[in-house]
Amino acid sequence: MANAKKLDMKSFADIIQKITVAGELISATQKEKQSVMDEFSKEISRFKSGKISKKSLAASATKTNKEIAKLDAKIRQQIKNMGVLASRLRKLSVSQSPRKLTASVTSVSAPKKKKAAKKKAVKKKAVKKKAKKPATKKKAAKKKAKKRPASKKAVKQVTEQPKK
Repeated sequence: MANAKKLDMKSFADIIQKITVAGELISATQKEKQSVMDEFSKEISRFKSGKISKKSLAASATKTNKEIAKLDAKIRQQIKNMGVLASRLRKLSVSQSPRKLTASVTSVSAPKKKKAAKKKAVKKKAVKKKAKKPATKKKAAKKKAKKRPASKKAVKQVTEQPKK
């Protein structure tokens, strides 16, 4: 008797839980990035009020840029991990597509799988490579001088000759 497919709920729940954790990590990292940007905004307001120098603000800016770049890389990695988990979940759910079952008076059965015809390997003909001829030195041919178009000055002088 044929059996319907059953979803492995344990692995399904495990993947869902991992996706939820990955989403929370992304959210936490984004909040951390926002707090770094808020701190820099406070530094700017302190600079405007004259409490810190421009040099210390510049140092703070480079430090903030490095921190933001690290957090961005971390977020991208977490998104990539979430994508891997999502594709794993997709594979698990696609494998659950229903099989065609037929009911008859005697039983419920699944159609038999057709055997795929084996393909014969095609032999490739051996191609003989032609032997290379030894390199011989060729005599350099003399280059012919190219005719250059007449310059504008020369054309002007020829056309402006006094007529007699």
